[in-house]
Amino acid sequence: MESLQKHLRQWKDSLEINKMKDIAIVGKGGLGREVHLLIKQINDVDSLWNFVGYFDDDKDTPLDGAPYLGDLKKINTIEEPLCIAFGIGNSSIRKLLRENITNELVSFPNLFHPNLIYDSMSFRNGIGNIVFANNVISTNTEIADFVIVNLGSTIGHDVNIDSYSTINPGVNVSGNVSIKDLTLIGTGSCIIQGLTIGNNAVVGAGAVVLRNVDSHHTVIGTPARPIRTNL
Repeated sequence: MESLQKHLRQWKDSLEINKMKDIAIVGKGGLGREVHLLIKQINDVDSLWNFVGYFDDDKDTPLDGAPYLGDLKKINTIEEPLCIAFGIGNSSIRKLLRENITNELVSFPNLFHPNLIYDSMSFRNGIGNIVFANNVISTNTEIADFVIVNLGSTIGHDVNIDSYSTINPGVNVSGNVSIKDLTLIGTGSCIIQGLTIGNNAVVGAGAVVLRNVDSHHTVIGTPARPIRTNL
């Protein structure tokens, strides 16, 4: 009986290993290491990912004990299927890096923390999105591609977040808000209902947004006001 139980445990362990997919992170700075932590937290609940290391053009910055896989050009030379997650906070750089990956063996999974609260029936999302711990996403909300939602934010009903946008920690987005491509929403900011935040806009940390934000503008303060145009 003991031998049979050991065999069954080994068989179960082999199934867990076989279903795990190889994943690497682009960017080995602070956000990249946070993505590594997120992968560990997902695996604590369900063994999905075999983390293989980091890609980064900076080969000299120390790592957290994980393998350095090479510069970004190496991604287009790999010969086995590999999932990639972007640990890059800058939206424009994230977009550029994605556009330069042409290897058809590379895929871009969504990474959602296990404690994410969301409506699974109405939530719509694309690829390459990363949602960290302690977030709430309400009903009929859509996230496009390569969006980052950092720690402890709330996203209201009927919100649309377009590709390559970044939501920093502690943000409150009210219902019926539209956040366009490449937008940065700063830590602790609040956006009231029904507004549009334009392409490549920046909402400063702690801002309270009461009016639409034009594309390529940075707004700060309470209430938020424009201070410059983003090139």
